[in-house]
Amino acid sequence: MRVLVRQHKIELTEDVRTRADQSLRFALGRFSPRIERVILRLTDLNGPRGGVDERCRIEVRLRPSGGLLVEDGDSSPSAAINRAADRAARAVRRRLDRERALVPLRARVTGWSDEDPTEDHPPARHAPQSRSAARLARATYTALPSSRCS
Repeated sequence: MRVLVRQHKIELTEDVRTRADQSLRFALGRFSPRIERVILRLTDLNGPRGGVDERCRIEVRLRPSGGLLVEDGDSSPSAAINRAADRAARAVRRRLDRERALVPLRARVTGWSDEDPTEDHPPARHAPQSRSAARLARATYTALPSSRCS
């Protein structure tokens, strides 16, 4: 996971850059195998006038599935970075949970996918049956006379 810190209309000290890197690595570290890069952009919206004007935008690029963009603001750069990092971690978790829910169990276990029609299909263990067909099959099986050897 590469972390890039950029600023616009604001001077960042090395201490703020280090804390931003640590905050992002702490918040997103558990997802690092799936994250290609993280870009943090810090902007001062009002300049020297003050107020809630520090805007932190975090772009997270996930390996197979694209990216996320999270934005948050506060009066200090550190608070804006921490809040945006927490929001980014929640957004990444939600995205990965959705992706896991969309992948069928068969594809996760066997690596087989329904999306590629040219792929050989694994043999079906049991053909899907309705309840009445299954009940009829059981009744037919039990109604057959047993073959005894005499």
